Amino acid sequence: MPDADLQKPDWLLQMENILETLNEGVVITDDALRVVFTNEALLRLTGSERGEIEGHPPQALFPGEDVPYLMQRTRSPSVVGTTVTNTTCHKRKAAECQ
Repeated sequence: MPDADLQKPDWLLQMENILETLNEGVVITDDALRVVFTNEALLRLTGSERGEIEGHPPQALFPGEDVPYLMQRTRSPSVVGTTVTNTTCHKRKAAECQ
């Protein structure tokens, strides 16, 4: 169950419609590394539902071996406010990735 105090920043509320139109999966986290937004493309790619992801740490989306790399990249001051791109295979759809 997502945290009740999960708040989307104002800029995200303004950008949600645009982010939904993208064909690439988008995950946005807050400062506490809780997912505050996922677009429909990400939900299709992962086979997940918004309620399973938003409010939770993004680690649940990625295979265990990708988590250290992603955590290092997202916590690096040089990437704050930039795009972190990683090709990964979601646990639910692992058979499709082979």
